[in-house]
Formats: sequence, structure tokens, C-alpha cells
Amino acid sequence: MKYSRPDSEKEIIGWLNLGDDRGQLLSSFPLMSPEWFVTEQGHIICAAYLALQKKGVAVNMNSLRDYLTDNGLLEQAGGPEVFGILNHSWSVTQSATESINNAYQLRKVSEILSKADKEGNSAAEVIERLKPFADLEKSENLFKAFSKAAIPFPNLKDLGIPHRRKIIGEWFCESDLCFVFAPRGLGKTWFSLGLAAAISGKATFGPWKVHESTPVLYVDGEMPCESLQQRISGMGADDDLIVLNHESLFHLTGKVLNLTNPEAQDSITRICQSQGIKVVILDNLSCLFSGIKENEADAWEAVLPWLLSLRRHRIAVVIVAHSGRDGKNMRGTSRREDAAFSVIRLDEVAGSDLKDGARFIARFTKDRNSPSEQSPFEWTFQTESDGNVKITTKIADGLAVLIEWVRDGLSSAEDIAREMGITKGTVSKMAKRAIESGRLRKEGRGYALA
Repeated sequence: MKYSRPDSEKEIIGWLNLGDDRGQLLSSFPLMSPEWFVTEQGHIICAAYLALQKKGVAVNMNSLRDYLTDNGLLEQAGGPEVFGILNHSWSVTQSATESINNAYQLRKVSEILSKADKEGNSAAEVIERLKPFADLEKSENLFKAFSKAAIPFPNLKDLGIPHRRKIIGEWFCESDLCFVFAPRGLGKTWFSLGLAAAISGKATFGPWKVHESTPVLYVDGEMPCESLQQRISGMGADDDLIVLNHESLFHLTGKVLNLTNPEAQDSITRICQSQGIKVVILDNLSCLFSGIKENEADAWEAVLPWLLSLRRHRIAVVIVAHSGRDGKNMRGTSRREDAAFSVIRLDEVAGSDLKDGARFIARFTKDRNSPSEQSPFEWTFQTESDGNVKITTKIADGLAVLIEWVRDGLSSAEDIAREMGITKGTVSKMAKRAIESGRLRKEGRGYALA
């Protein structure tokens, strides 16, 4: 018979004779059916196996013999000689079962094609009839993949999965997702471009050391191409910083940047894979992801699977976003932060008025990687007369940090002291200075912004 595997059927019978006490065969092939078998012997033995499994009886030579004898099927199954077929190898059994399953599906497909030819069915009708087999194959492949990956935890260390390499500082590694957010006009792009230039050129960036330079793809959805070029040039970046700018894309191709589109997402992934890019910076969420309702958690499902796919390819991502109205959180649903390893908020520095640069305090609101809490730093980006951008950092002034904690909603000296890691007495002295300078005011037993 065409598409038959009698030798494979005997291997399966041999395995069952020696005992499938734990139901290993059915666990690995839950859709196994007597129809998979072409020989009468295989068909009967499989039916007996499934019946015993359903009753909760351990399957072995003795239980099979009893079942076949009790049901008058022993002679049809080949008589007592059938129990002389033995197979000790589980790997051989797996391969044999996959073989007879494949042969069964080929027989069914052949039947469908033969019937379609006789009945004069259209190609569309044939494809519709074949669809269940394609769906079944997908399900079986996924089941096999899950079964292969579900392993005892001590074996995880032996899988050979590469260690996630650090990219910059202690906080940003391969495969990470980071958000950087701030109010409009505060310096998000200054910070993000500086980060990109440092990583691609193995420079330091403020307090953070770049461990290993890697090409960076900077996807910009807002700035004019000329302004972007000038700013990057001033930061001393080289050709390992690759830029995909919305204006240049439209100028060269007439296309637009909308990363909500799965085809656009796939194109970014392919660029990264073809050019060895390990870091992608998306500036910014509002401009690059058109059509997403920012406040609806489920809407983020149009983007999250892609970000997780980049993670599996060990590509780290930084997404630049806007603050909400309160200035303390990102605009839109907080669900976006669930998959993030780090979230950095940029806060305004009182009295800052740089015309060609930016000044702000950067603080982590989430940091999974660092062994200890990161200090907030005050950053200054200043474009000098020769066009070069000077970047300076310092640990944020304690008074400025205190004011930001009040802005975040803390009011009591006790709460502020706990967050800043200082004494209540020190908080009181700093708050007194802030009140005298008109930046804070006393409100009951706590403090509020003036």
C-alpha cells in the first residue's frame, strides 16, 4: 500500500510490549489513532493501547495479552508471536511514530486529491479541504517544540544559551527594553542621541562606561533631517550609528514611518539582522506608532510581540516617550512598562535656560539589572561655537532631588528621607533652604511646591 510504514509499526508494537507504563507514547503523540496504522496488527494493538490508557491500566506485554484475549482479538493481532516483537529504544519509537503519522497524513491528502479530481473540485475547494492538515501540522510542531524545551531546571545551565552581555553601565544589556520619558522640549532626544553615539563609538556616556561598542540603529520620527545631522555630528558619532529618519525616508522613497505596521516592524528586524545591529533607539513613541490608543492597554499588543521578538534576537531597544500630565509617569497605559528592564525619567532643573542644548536630572524609576540603586544625575548638553556638543554630568544636587520627590507626591520629611537615604534632620535643613528660596512652602506638617 502506498504511504505505509510496516517496519515503523513493528517498532511501536515492540515498545509497547516492553512497557509504556507512564503513557509516554500517548503523552508525546496525543492525537495518535489506530488510523495511523496500515497493518491489521498495528491497528488492533494501537486500539488496545488506547483502551488500556483510557482505563488507567499500565500498558505492557501482559496487559496487552489479557486485553486481546478477553476481546477475542489475539489471533487477528498475529497470535502469541506478536509479543516476540521487542524495541528498547525510545528515540527509535519516537522516530517510528512520526513516520507513521506522516504516512497517514499523506494517505489522507492523497485521498482528498483523488476525490477532488473525480468530482472536478476547484483549487479553492481543495485548499479548504487540506487546511485541517496544515493546522494539525502546526499544532504538532508546536507541541514537539514545547516538549523539547520543557526540561528539568538543573539542565538549564547546560543549554549553552549565551550570557547577556552588558552594553553600557550596569543597567543596559543585550535583549533589554528601556523607556526614556520626559515632558516635551526637556531633552529626550539630546539624551537618546548621546546614548546612541556613545554605544556605537565605545565612549563613556556621563557616569556610564560602554563595555563593547556595537552598531546602533536610531529611528527618528520627528526631527528635521538637517537638525538631526547637525546634532549627531556635534556628538562625534561615526558610521556605526545608522539613522532612519522620517524625512529622509520620504525624500528617498515616498514611504512613511509607522511602526504599528507589522511589515514595518519586520523591515526593522531584517535591517538589524543583516547589519549586525544590537541596539535600536525609537524616537519617539508618539510619532513612530501611529494609530495606537495610548491609554488602552490592549492596543499595545500591536507592538509588544515585535519587541519580544527583538529580545529573542538579542537586540536591545530604547523607546523615547512623553510624560503624562503629572510629569511623574509616562503618558498612556502603564502596561508598556511591564516588559521593560529599565525606565528613565528626565526631570526639569529649576532655573535652566539653555538655548542650544538641554539640562535635566535623569533618574531611574525602574532598574532590573543594577546591583544597587543608581543615583540621579544632572546632565548638561551644550552646543559650543565650533558645533561640538559638550556633555557634562554630576550627581544631582540634593536640594533639587528633594524638590523632585515633593513634585512626585511625597510631603513628609520621613518619606523623603527614606527615599533619599538621608536623615529627617537633613531633609528639614534642606527644605528650609528651599522655602527661603521660594521653591517650597510648608503645608501642615509636610511640604508642597511653592
